[in-house]
Amino acid sequence: MKYMIWIVLLLVTGVFFGRSLHAYHIYSLFISPQMFELHLGSEPINESIQLTNNSETPFTLQATVRNWTIDEQNNLAILPSDPQSLDQVITVTPENITVEPGKEQVIHFTLKPDPAYEAGEHRAIIFLTETSPSKSMEGVEITFRQGIGIYGYSGAVRRAARLKSLKLDRTSGILNIEIENRGNVHTRFDGDYAIWKKGSFPGLKSLPASLEWPHSNKKPAGFITSGSLNRTPVLAGTSRTIKTLLPVAAVPTGYTVIVTGTIDGEKVEKIFR
Repeated sequence: MKYMIWIVLLLVTGVFFGRSLHAYHIYSLFISPQMFELHLGSEPINESIQLTNNSETPFTLQATVRNWTIDEQNNLAILPSDPQSLDQVITVTPENITVEPGKEQVIHFTLKPDPAYEAGEHRAIIFLTETSPSKSMEGVEITFRQGIGIYGYSGAVRRAARLKSLKLDRTSGILNIEIENRGNVHTRFDGDYAIWKKGSFPGLKSLPASLEWPHSNKKPAGFITSGSLNRTPVLAGTSRTIKTLLPVAAVPTGYTVIVTGTIDGEKVEKIFR
């Protein structure tokens, strides 16, 4: 029996969820960086991706480049090449690579911008697919495919995102963030949530820069938990609702949720009492 597990990191996390996109560690393979934002001009751009194998077995990977978008269900969707995509102007070397146990390898890519690119964002994704599947204890073959997102910006960049609504469904525990993007590059809500016992929240002015406690061994009185919000990007010319499932199922009735973050540099704060 065979399964393919796609681990696609574009902005975040964990694909869309991770807060830092500098590196990602799965299956003892450390890959850095996980995303590139490049300004396109007339000259070729050369970049590299570092792979570190922390396991006791080798990794053999194949690199492929594809065009992509995000569908209405906020899932990654592969598209054919088109005149505005980056996949047709990216060359990866080597295309096949083996990373030995305890060793490092580097994959290089060159991007040669097309002078005909329109102003705005152009995209590609570099997939690194394991060519020798591993087996789980149950004998299931598992193949990992990991994606490195490439965003290229041509000409004048226009950011024009609008936060249409920010709502908490207490029945399901889902936080819904509706964003309309009228710009020509992607946007995202970059933020955190914190959950407090009802009546114990000390106020926004008392919060640290990041809500990801504990910063020390001592938690504030009444504080329950915190975490990062779903960072799925909203592409140019689209409107999407980004959902984050909050861990409130085990929380007794009566809690307060605090949401803080930014969208296109604009600060957002919301308290659900």
